[in-house]
Amino acid sequence: MKNLKFSQQASRDIDEIYLYGLINFGEDQADIYSEKVKNLVLETLCRNPEIGRLDTRVNPAIRRLDFESHVIFYDVTETDIVIVRILHGSMDFVKHLSS
Repeated sequence: MKNLKFSQQASRDIDEIYLYGLINFGEDQADIYSEKVKNLVLETLCRNPEIGRLDTRVNPAIRRLDFESHVIFYDVTETDIVIVRILHGSMDFVKHLSS
């Protein structure tokens, strides 16, 4: 099984998603959504890293996995799965991934 790593920006994305959920939906919902991302989606990536499709608008090496309101962008290396960004589905992915 590959190691799961987060870019600094992906770690900030998780914090921002949690904070948004906390403010807008309450602590219980923020906790539930955060756990879903961590446990369901990321475990799925670890078991099957090729599950996401390549998004050539961004970079041919970057994969994406849609999850509820968000899109997880990640890269697969020989030993690691690197979570690059976790963005809301309404965001301009190209803009946010090129910065």
